[in-house]
Amino acid sequence: MKEIIQWLIQLEKIAGELYDGASRQFTNDKKLSLFLRDLAEDEGWHYHIMGSAAEYLRKTSGIKSDLTLDSTTKEKIEYPFRRNQEMLSAGTLTKESIINGIVDTEYSEWNHIFIYIVNTLNQQGREFMYVASKMQNHIEEITEFLKSLPRPNVYLDKICSLPEIWQRKLLIIENYEPIKILLKSLLEDFGTIETVSNGKDALAKVNNSHYDVILSDIDMPSMNGIDFCKEAMKGNPSIISRIIYCSSAHNEEYMQFIKNNNMRLVVKPFNISDIRKIVREVLVHTD
Repeated sequence: MKEIIQWLIQLEKIAGELYDGASRQFTNDKKLSLFLRDLAEDEGWHYHIMGSAAEYLRKTSGIKSDLTLDSTTKEKIEYPFRRNQEMLSAGTLTKESIINGIVDTEYSEWNHIFIYIVNTLNQQGREFMYVASKMQNHIEEITEFLKSLPRPNVYLDKICSLPEIWQRKLLIIENYEPIKILLKSLLEDFGTIETVSNGKDALAKVNNSHYDVILSDIDMPSMNGIDFCKEAMKGNPSIISRIIYCSSAHNEEYMQFIKNNNMRLVVKPFNISDIRKIVREVLVHTD
């Protein structure tokens, strides 16, 4: 597995450099340029994660790979990058070539190998569950861009056949059963829904799993939603960006905490469209 990860590290570096250079070449097409810049940032993040995976394996024994890489597979995956890098250096890179290259590589064994590594490490802890979640966003961002092109079906048949890396998970923290059932039914199409009735039970959940969105009431028995957030942040500070409060509470201290931390709040009685919209925003924008 170490050899595969080292190869992925090298490939992520090459991809990031290509996308960054192409972004600067196509500044006359703002949409494409921004898309390529975002991809370059994604590949930089993937590079960092594979570095973390290499370090994790260095410290951990007993994780073995059932996969080896042959030269034919490597050549197939690397070729679109080399071809487009050569054209970029020569000033002959076209929009069609870079987009085809993106589709060819994201659809290739490169993506499947990355998924394999992520899913293997995903069994080891929350750090790599988060990786799987973010990788799923990466694929969906590419899909959304391809949909916006004049002839999207040329590309989408390939990209949409990619296996799902991460099944999104949402946690609803609500002690009033009818509202809990309603929220679960409203949000089921966003991913797998888990529910608890108080912050204490929710804390046990987030300490053992990754949730893409946490929708929480504030006034609850055992532990309220604000104290839940404070405790959860001790082990995972970034969790605050994935918490949405849905509450009728108007306690000044609670409201000040939400304001100071720039958190999202939906006030009860809530609008169904508002709940779905804000959940969708968190899924799209949360790192």
